[in-house]
Amino acid sequence: MNLRRLFKNWLQKLLALVLAILLWVFVTLNQESISQRSMEIPLNQVGIEANEVVIGVPEGVTVVVSGQSTVVERLRPENFDASIDLTDLRGDFERVVDVLVPPSVTETSRTPAQVIGFIDVRESKQVD
Repeated sequence: MNLRRLFKNWLQKLLALVLAILLWVFVTLNQESISQRSMEIPLNQVGIEANEVVIGVPEGVTVVVSGQSTVVERLRPENFDASIDLTDLRGDFERVVDVLVPPSVTETSRTPAQVIGFIDVRESKQVD
């Protein structure tokens, strides 16, 4: 009796099974994995005059980005721009580090996010 019920409308059941398997294969193959990556990016100092000395600013910033694995794997430090604007500053300062990331990824974190430092003017004298 149960066997007869199993084979009732067998064509519709087979078609539903085939469609379910095709849908599963389609979703599985089109799903890209998301990955995360950490990179050291050189920190550019903007607005520093030739006679100024900056103290306390690191040479680089560690940036963590996430995105599609195929995109994240191809990223290089040259794809980023990290800078700190020190225009018209003297003495102690505290500034936020600006990081431009490619549009295809999302920045998760940056270290340091802020920089505390000091700008001094370099003077030179010529002794006879």
